[in-house]
Amino acid sequence: MQHWKTWLAACAAAMQWAAAPAAAAAADYPTKPVRMIVPFVAGGAADMLARPLAQELGEKLGQPVVVENRAGANSTIGVQYVARSPNDGYTILFGSDAGLSLAPNTQPDLGYSVKDFVPLAILAYMTQVMVVNGSSPINSVQDLAREVRARPGQLPYASIGVGSLSHVSMEALAGRFGAPMIHVPYQGVAPALADLLGGRVQIMLSAVAAPLPHIKAGRLKAIAFAGTERSASLPEVPTLAEQGIPDFVSRGWFGVMVPAGTPAPIVAKLQAAIADIAGRKSFQDGVVRANGYDVPRLAPAELAGFLATENAKSKALVDPIRDQLK
Repeated sequence: MQHWKTWLAACAAAMQWAAAPAAAAAADYPTKPVRMIVPFVAGGAADMLARPLAQELGEKLGQPVVVENRAGANSTIGVQYVARSPNDGYTILFGSDAGLSLAPNTQPDLGYSVKDFVPLAILAYMTQVMVVNGSSPINSVQDLAREVRARPGQLPYASIGVGSLSHVSMEALAGRFGAPMIHVPYQGVAPALADLLGGRVQIMLSAVAAPLPHIKAGRLKAIAFAGTERSASLPEVPTLAEQGIPDFVSRGWFGVMVPAGTPAPIVAKLQAAIADIAGRKSFQDGVVRANGYDVPRLAPAELAGFLATENAKSKALVDPIRDQLK
């Protein structure tokens, strides 16, 4: 018995000795610059949030937080890169629904899953708005439904890429209308809007920020908001539910993640720092709402299960239209 007690005591001492350097490293964190991987092109919607956050986070941590854009494959290249990075807190992800909710349900063999990440914060919700050309005769969802049913398989709509929220949501709406539309994918929102403005496509769903200036100028018309309530940026635009499409929400999000297995003290330090920044009125109004996004109202306890919940929502959206997404 004494032999076993001695052996167990030795094991416990060895574990404490091994854990000591990790605990010390976590306490000193960070001692060098932190990289924030943004899996989208530089200058896009993600950068509008990521770069101000990185600046303020670096000031709080006492080390630079350097934004690095790694775009491609509907954001999955950058997401996979972070999933395979060391879980030491020095590589963090500025991710979104594209790579962490939709892609796991639309693309096989990604090389990562939502279980590979720990959420630090959800910074913005990107509820989508349905827009048409300013000269279009379509003024409502009812008008759109009539047009689609009158010309099944002929009405072209734009998306920001295959498997994107704008693509999946429009296919789901076509299912509600009972008639197909033509999907025209683009490499991002800018070229999609350019062709919508030029009349080469008829309609698209987009986060509010990009089309908002064109809506204000009358070059585009917003005919529906795909949220549970009207947008603060476009309060005159009725929701889909108000126009006879109940229980249909098309909402993306931006958030910050670290690889699973990151030491708990580092996770806690980053979560506290980001929560402080995200809770400031200057950040909420000057960064989030200024870009047409909504500030999430998430309780801290909801954060842990956020990715799994969003993944389940995306699966429910994708499953009925999976054949149309191939």
